[in-house]
Amino acid sequence: MSSAATRRSWPRSTPSRSRSSRREGRGPRPRRSRRRTRARSTTSRSRNAAAKATVAAGYQNKFWEMHDILFANNRDLSYDKLKEYAGKIGLNVAVWEEDYQALDVQQAISRDLRTGKAADVDGTPAFFVNGRRVIDRSFETFKTMIEDARRAAKG
Repeated sequence: MSSAATRRSWPRSTPSRSRSSRREGRGPRPRRSRRRTRARSTTSRSRNAAAKATVAAGYQNKFWEMHDILFANNRDLSYDKLKEYAGKIGLNVAVWEEDYQALDVQQAISRDLRTGKAADVDGTPAFFVNGRRVIDRSFETFKTMIEDARRAAKG
């Protein structure tokens, strides 16, 4: 499950400027990705259950709604409570239950955890520019790293 800092760093919407005006004169389009990592404050079993709950909710386009309700109620992540939360956020609970139990949901979580561990990600949020981890998250650091990556991409 992600932290509040991750939410702030991953906006729900993008600025209203047109895509072409944002991209004009720039190098290759930056790619961003989101991966699940496990919150350190909960048990391994409840962390996995929370991750499965959010992925399953995402199949009904309610990832962030599930994220929010789990983050607000992180002391009780039993299956019955997760099912209750699914209903509270307007999910089709029967479909959510099937998705929650689906093998591909667990595989997606396992894949994210493996890639996070391989990249030495130990918490959220974690940022990388062109494969390099961003430690100092100031605007100037990001700007410099992105400019360096663009120059490298141009050859």
